[in-house]
Amino acid sequence: AIQLWAAERSGHLLGDRYESLRWVLFDNHKVSGVAGALRFHMNFLPPDKRSQAVIDWLTPRLLSALAALEARGQGSSLDAARVSGYLAVLAIAHGDTRTAYDLGEQALRILDRHGLPAALIPDAIELLETLGHAYTTRSPVRDEPRGIHHLRRALRLAAGVELGREHLLRVVSVHTLLARAAHRHGAPTEARDHLERAAALLPRADDPERAAEVHLLLAELDLKIGARATARTHLHEAAALLRTRERPPPELELHARWLSARLGERHDAAARELARSVADALDRAPELIDDFIDPHVLRAWLSAKHKPEK
Repeated sequence: AIQLWAAERSGHLLGDRYESLRWVLFDNHKVSGVAGALRFHMNFLPPDKRSQAVIDWLTPRLLSALAALEARGQGSSLDAARVSGYLAVLAIAHGDTRTAYDLGEQALRILDRHGLPAALIPDAIELLETLGHAYTTRSPVRDEPRGIHHLRRALRLAAGVELGREHLLRVVSVHTLLARAAHRHGAPTEARDHLERAAALLPRADDPERAAEVHLLLAELDLKIGARATARTHLHEAAALLRTRERPPPELELHARWLSARLGERHDAAARELARSVADALDRAPELIDDFIDPHVLRAWLSAKHKPEK
């Protein structure tokens, strides 16, 4: 009512009164009303109160409404893409990968059909990085080739575009994810290239945790080729960065301890710390397994330091 009153009084942004009213009501009932309820259910309810049945019931209704918006024209299509992409990022953040897959892929299909204006490039990079992360790690929708495709597309979009700090960090994440994938497939040169490109962005991104992750991954590559001195330098850089955080991510602490143990810096202490932190860290970051921490090597190392039953 306020929108209609303001448009009639000012003479702006109204066009055909009934057509405008049609889409205002459509948005309130079919789009914002459903998207708001879906977002609240996925984001603000405690995890034990969320119902997958409710999410599954609301999601196709929102997708249907967004398809109607898309059919209306390019402006509406880009709005639909933005809403779908935002909800996909939100869904993955809360572990609902099935909903994220539907919403994220719909957003990408809309953008492919209608082109990508410059204003939406940061949003598209965020969406591609989020989907790429889900597809390349151990999730119910794991599809590594699709994930790598999305990540490389994000890099192409980021080339030559001025990005703010938040989206620079997304690009750093894209490089680290591609480095992990390259390492899994036995391509250390490609992995190092991605890590060095990520390191070049870090001074502008100013994020100690991302910087520590890149140094740890570079240390892994150096250790693998026998460059222990360089690996130790990267480890010390990472450890210094982690000490600046009140609560460093447990998966990075684990990785630093694992490197320290293999570099022979703190044998017994490192073994005790590893034994305490393995389960917690890997629960939070299962993608570490088979990327840079070989589970068979880790098990053998711990077994050598502790009694077999431990």
